[in-house]
Amino acid sequence: MQCYNALQIAVNHQENSFKVSKMHIKTESRLSIKHNHPKTYLITIIGEKHIPWEFSMKILMNIFHKTLQEATAIADEIQNYGEGICGAYLYEIAETKALNVETQANKAGLSLQCLLEEV
Repeated sequence: MQCYNALQIAVNHQENSFKVSKMHIKTESRLSIKHNHPKTYLITIIGEKHIPWEFSMKILMNIFHKTLQEATAIADEIQNYGEGICGAYLYEIAETKALNVETQANKAGLSLQCLLEEV
């Protein structure tokens, strides 16, 4: 609790006079800051083990802008485990990237899906 000194001025217009008096004001201040961070979503590529490694590399480097080393690691996960995490993005971006991946996979005749999970 904080205490402030203030002056109170009372004006009497009928008598053309004014009165000044001191008063103490007590306040309680509670500062509450809420951060509204936008939700992010993980994109996981889920595919069968017969997805060509080169196709996975192409997707990871062109759509997700991964470096050669990052793309290689994720492509290996997709080949070995059938899925690989590509990154975390805002929902609209994640949805667009997932749609692009699935569209390119369909054009290539491959069975590939993207899973979006809220972080």
